[in-house]
Amino acid sequence: MVLIEPLTDVEVAAIFSAFDANTSSGARDICMITLMLDTGIRSTQLTTLQTKNVQLEEGYMKVMGKGQKERVLPFGSASQKSLLKYLYHFRPEPIHQGIGNFILTLDGYAMTYNALRLMMNRLTIRSGVDRLHAHVLRHTFAVNYLVNGRDVFSLQQILGHTTLDMVRRYINLNNTHVMAQHNRFSPVDRMNLRQINRAVKVSKKRTSVA
Repeated sequence: MVLIEPLTDVEVAAIFSAFDANTSSGARDICMITLMLDTGIRSTQLTTLQTKNVQLEEGYMKVMGKGQKERVLPFGSASQKSLLKYLYHFRPEPIHQGIGNFILTLDGYAMTYNALRLMMNRLTIRSGVDRLHAHVLRHTFAVNYLVNGRDVFSLQQILGHTTLDMVRRYINLNNTHVMAQHNRFSPVDRMNLRQINRAVKVSKKRTSVA
């Protein structure tokens, strides 16, 4: 399996700038994209996420993984803010009491995987990020999780992988990503040593003359 390159900061910025945060659909979609980038949650887990399993104050949610195993996904302050905004200002009332899903359509029905896919398609057009889809959001989470210094074992638990095989792929991708970033932002390269050396030589000449 070939892993997809994670989204760049520029691409993520383009995605979020494509939303209108002050509309019901915008607030909901921001909530979904933020959660996917922040937790690595799968599409089906997101659309079936139950309101009772979202612990806003504690900063985590419970999802069902493969084999019907319950898993805890922690989320950060940005996700918490988007969840609170959606829940208290834009989330419609469920069309009937049997719907316990956190993410709803505008008319109060449970969000479906197909509806999420169509939202992604529309967002791809608006943002100009052609490679946007649920998998790349999950990959972006995994790579950034490692880049920020977290360990592979907690990543394995969050992603719900039974072995480290898949996580090792993220490690390899992370290493490639780090190397590419270093080549682009090498501290010494950015110092422009030639220019510094010229400045030092000019300074020495002025000192000797004085």
